[in-house]
Amino acid sequence: LTEILSAADVILATNQISPTGAHSKGPLQHLPPDHFDDVIIDECGQSLEAACWISILRARRCILAGDHLQLPPTIISHKAAENGLSTTLLERMIGLHGEQVVAMLTEQYRMHAHIMQWASNGMYDGKLVANYAVQSHLLSDLPHVEQTEDTGIPMLLIDTSGCNMGEMESEESISKANEGEAMIVCAHVDSLVKAGVGEREIAVISPYNLQVDILRQMLKEKHPNIEIKSVDGFQGREKEAVILTLVRSNPHKEIGFLSDRRRLNVAVTRARRHLTVICDSTTVCNDKFIKSLVDHITKHGEVRTGFEYADEDLQSSTNLRPKQSKKTSPKPAMPQLTLIEIQAKYQYIIEQLLGQRNILKGQSESTLFNFSELTVTIKQIINARDHFEISFPAALNSAERKAIHNLCEEMGFGHQSIGEDKERQVVISVPALDSPDNILPETKQEVNKQTTTETMDKNILTPVESVSKESIERFDLSQLPEDNMTMHLIHCERLIKMKEQVKTPQNENRKKIHSQPSKSKNKKNTKSANKQRNTGDFDLLNQAISSNKFCFHSNCAASITTTGQLCSICRKTFCLKHHIPEVHGCGAQAHINARRQIIRDGVLYSGSGVPDRKPDPTKRAQLKNRLDSKMKSLEKERKSGK
Repeated sequence: LTEILSAADVILATNQISPTGAHSKGPLQHLPPDHFDDVIIDECGQSLEAACWISILRARRCILAGDHLQLPPTIISHKAAENGLSTTLLERMIGLHGEQVVAMLTEQYRMHAHIMQWASNGMYDGKLVANYAVQSHLLSDLPHVEQTEDTGIPMLLIDTSGCNMGEMESEESISKANEGEAMIVCAHVDSLVKAGVGEREIAVISPYNLQVDILRQMLKEKHPNIEIKSVDGFQGREKEAVILTLVRSNPHKEIGFLSDRRRLNVAVTRARRHLTVICDSTTVCNDKFIKSLVDHITKHGEVRTGFEYADEDLQSSTNLRPKQSKKTSPKPAMPQLTLIEIQAKYQYIIEQLLGQRNILKGQSESTLFNFSELTVTIKQIINARDHFEISFPAALNSAERKAIHNLCEEMGFGHQSIGEDKERQVVISVPALDSPDNILPETKQEVNKQTTTETMDKNILTPVESVSKESIERFDLSQLPEDNMTMHLIHCERLIKMKEQVKTPQNENRKKIHSQPSKSKNKKNTKSANKQRNTGDFDLLNQAISSNKFCFHSNCAASITTTGQLCSICRKTFCLKHHIPEVHGCGAQAHINARRQIIRDGVLYSGSGVPDRKPDPTKRAQLKNRLDSKMKSLEKERKSGK
């Protein structure tokens, strides 16, 4: 062994007391103390100073290689770290001698120039330079990757601020997680993989171990080869695409150890061609260093909101069962818009809807718009008589589809999304205005008043019958003020409906006079009439039954046919994940009920322990007398036995 070690030019060892360590009782004990000229300690920024001295004593010169601006050594004792144990030898030497003993490697061969620039300005005084071979490389430059909106940008920020994606904390540990951000990670991973990026070229990292565990559960079935690790476990590694989820989202704007600059520096600089940061900007921007990262991505990359990924299929995947969840790739995204731009987009959607309706019907329509902040109210649509459907193009993104769904709810139109991925589109079903459901409430009241009267004056009916559709359409609506035009439209439609309602009872009376049906026919007609009358009730009943098959939580579509739990407070059924009152919104009332239970019975529930209140004084005295007599008898037996 001495001959082998003496003949070697370079010997590799560790700074540990182990079979491969450089300590005096290891393999190097077979060499003289002054055998080595130089000792090089790699990754010295992650090594304790005491561990470095194990090998330093064996050489005449020491070279320390590492980055003291990345993660420090792991120290369990906070008191020891505060007393100086966390200060590495590399930091101490730079602090004592400054730039005189430092040789900085300024040219890097990993990151895109935009990714590198933030770390260079924030941590290395702007000295880093990207090699020409990597300064502009993107995922789309890889031969097997397609050009998409995700692969053609070096940096992407997905902001979940205002998206109701709060953090959660584990009961067993202090680690935190964010299921909303985890869902966005899954959607973005799907998008990259469908574009041709290999699973082994993607890394998902997070500062919190609980978030790492949740991501592994959600991705292990569909993408088993994607590497998912914590920031600390990924130091020294690199991937073509890195997705970083920062987790923290709370109203108090607390970020915990995210404020550690070295940890964030490590997380960002792991990416080669593409970096995605998912965070709540309202929370994390409370720290100036993280805010500088958000501002840098906003300037040199692309910013999207979490609403663009909150599609219907994505919302149904909130449960952590990957086989049952559906994760859709992000649709073509649009940047965040101002209030005026959003209003313009909404108005364009409505005009497109009404324009297609005009083409199909070939009739003129009158529509009044009134924008109130972000909502659109449609006051009146007339001159449509038949049922038809409208299919919007698949080029709309999720935000635009959501806007269409909201507008259809206000207009009373049927709406649904069909297709998958890039072929997904919205189909609108427009009912005929002839049906009773589409009559305005004011019109219904007037019609009911007229039809409930058994005898009507013929002089009153004559003006109604004389009103024709042509006379209404010939009226120049443009000359009327807005309020008068609305009243005119309502009045004209009321007259038409009254005419139809008046004709119906007259025809029925004539049939009754000329025909005398038998009793059996009357019974059959009565049954059929009752059956038609009750059809609406059965539809409502079927709708209620179908809604009870799924979890009542707003962001969950899990089936509760066999495993549902009924909440005793709101009397709604939830899945096993959301059945706890604190999870689905009944936490305050649950706390009140628990306090009442404790005050009334002394325990939270039957059998949960001894009541926290003293028994009756009389019973307490009786028990004390029994105990005293028992003690005296035992004492006498012990004395007699001696």
